Amino acid sequence: MHTVPYEGSVGLVNLLTATRLLRKGFDVTVVLYGPGVLMASGTRGWPAVGAEGFPGHLAINNQIKTLLREGATIYACRFAMGALYGYREDDLIEGVKPFSPLDVLDSALTAWRGGAFQLNTWTV
Repeated sequence: MHTVPYEGSVGLVNLLTATRLLRKGFDVTVVLYGPGVLMASGTRGWPAVGAEGFPGHLAINNQIKTLLREGATIYACRFAMGALYGYREDDLIEGVKPFSPLDVLDSALTAWRGGAFQLNTWTV
């Protein structure tokens, strides 16, 4: 998922869609890259990390945790995390797996060859 989180609802809607697919029995893998990696930050909150400053403030973080708890796999791009946004793998929500950007094409081809349904989203 390549989206700018917190400036609109697209990222959250995509996560809700992924949750719906998971609950319908699909194996779900979410790949976060570009600004989408910001959705997996485990260091959000106000006035302290993990605290919800207002209702819905951590909706994206909570939905990622729901997906992980219910069996989805979530990856976040190491390049975007470090080179673009300056946060470390240790800053990810527990359970989100960092990946090399070079793995994206390989994973898409592997899924395609396996007959997997892929829903790719971009926010420009």
